[in-house]
Amino acid sequence: MGKVTSGKYGEKGRRKEKKKSIKTKATGKAVGSRRRTARMGKVQKKGHRGEAATFITRSQAVRRLQVTLRDFRRLCILRGIHPRDPKKKSQGTNKTYYHVKDIMHLKHEPLLEKFMEFKAFMKKVRKCVGRDKVHQAQDMWENRPTYTLHHVVRERYPHFEDAIADMDDALCMVHLFANLSAEGLGKHEVTKMCERLCREFQNYVVHTHSLRKVFFSVKGIYFQAEIAGEKVTWVVPYRFSHAKTEDVDYKVMGTFLEFYDTFMRFVMFKLYHDAGLQYPPVLKEDADANAAHLGAIEIRKRDATTDKAEEESSTSTGETSDDHAGREVEERMKSLSSKMKDIRQTSENAQEGEKDGDEASTNKIVAEDVFADDEQAKALQEKQKLIEIYTSLFAGCRFFLNRECPRETLEFIIRAFGGEVGWDGASSVFGYNDAAVTHCVVDRPKLNRKKIEGREYVQPQWIADCINARMLLPTAPYAHGSALPPHLSPFVNDAEEEYVPEYREKISELQAAAGVPVVDDKVATKSESVDAEDGDVHAEARSLAKIMMPAKKRKLHAYISKKREQKTKDAEKLNKKRMKIKDKRRN
Repeated sequence: MGKVTSGKYGEKGRRKEKKKSIKTKATGKAVGSRRRTARMGKVQKKGHRGEAATFITRSQAVRRLQVTLRDFRRLCILRGIHPRDPKKKSQGTNKTYYHVKDIMHLKHEPLLEKFMEFKAFMKKVRKCVGRDKVHQAQDMWENRPTYTLHHVVRERYPHFEDAIADMDDALCMVHLFANLSAEGLGKHEVTKMCERLCREFQNYVVHTHSLRKVFFSVKGIYFQAEIAGEKVTWVVPYRFSHAKTEDVDYKVMGTFLEFYDTFMRFVMFKLYHDAGLQYPPVLKEDADANAAHLGAIEIRKRDATTDKAEEESSTSTGETSDDHAGREVEERMKSLSSKMKDIRQTSENAQEGEKDGDEASTNKIVAEDVFADDEQAKALQEKQKLIEIYTSLFAGCRFFLNRECPRETLEFIIRAFGGEVGWDGASSVFGYNDAAVTHCVVDRPKLNRKKIEGREYVQPQWIADCINARMLLPTAPYAHGSALPPHLSPFVNDAEEEYVPEYREKISELQAAAGVPVVDDKVATKSESVDAEDGDVHAEARSLAKIMMPAKKRKLHAYISKKREQKTKDAEKLNKKRMKIKDKRRN
């Protein structure tokens, strides 16, 4: 250290600390580790931050879960986990990436343990087969471990509305496998199960008259139904002999079908329960053996004892929390009943004044006088007209289907709109020579039978066009042997396409002459539905639903709305700060 002298150094003989320069204070090179991390932040290692830490490749995910690639695909399909591409993915790489949170969620999945258990079980079965213990292996296989997907359906669809909104893919897959032969999956039980699910769903649509649109395309027949306020669209392939193609992986499709099976059973149980029907419906063996489609299903109403028990349980649990809500609902119902009494009195007075007038006309006049200034009532009247059209479009019509027609689909369509169907066979209610038949559906150039006078011989396109037009169209353009008019799709909006076909204009003229109400197919977004005006038809229903909602749910909804408002305010503040900083930098 050198020689110590008095004056320049301390009393103990050590040198004084050198003063730090301004440069070291600014850069922080000579600062301690704690102060440096507090000021500059901790140095992150490579692969522990950013997209490298949030995304993982498929091979890494398989290694982390310790499963085979086939089981990993099954888990992802059943849990609804899809691959995600990072924003800065290098071009030319064929790797598939998954989010780390999704893989960590799969790590705690109960199905993963079941797959491991089944894998260990299959080792024991193969060992028995290798030792020529076939009977023991068969006994073991009969007692093999099984699993259910009930918890998966409940987690993926916590609300019933979400399940109905995602019902399109399930219906398309189920109808596809119902039309396939047993060679598709190599199992006859799968096709039987899909056929039963299809018939149960079609039976519900026929019972509730919820079918809205039908379109015959090259791919198949498109249907659209309105179920619980949601529009559900699905495709049904034509009944042809489908050959098994090598390009399609039926194992992956079978995994999807495994999930859709339990999903459809959950949804169908809820729909049947709300309609007051028993699920699963009873299948008549004799009618099913005679190739009856919807006639083989017997509809039974739910027992009154179970309904009373459910009502008692619901009242015992929810009476104390929602007394105020119940009072408001009762007051509204009383006011509605008083209004209905006034309407009845006015209608009776009108009927006494008009001796020769019809009852229907007087009721219409009275309804128009009472609800002249009420927009909600007008909208409800138009909706009631549409419901009457959907329920009784083919009422009073008896259709006989020729052999070449797709009997199952036409039976479903006609019965959904109130018509009666017959065909050649033991399961049919009436035959060709029945005097009450009004329409014969023929889809071949020559008819091998004698035409009976007083009937309309129509091609199948007439049925679909009548449904899409919401009225019975003239049968002359669709007569047997004549060239058909263009089959227009009901899913195309002519205003957006900026082209209106000539036949569409003719149909609109017929609709205007018949007084058919116009349907607005515009799908409103969630923000539009929330910010709708008071004149909306569903405003009253929404207010009633809020009142009838339990107190806990109302508090939770209010808490969520407050949080969302706070988030929007914070985002606006951050944007203002960023704009100020940018303006300062520019200046």
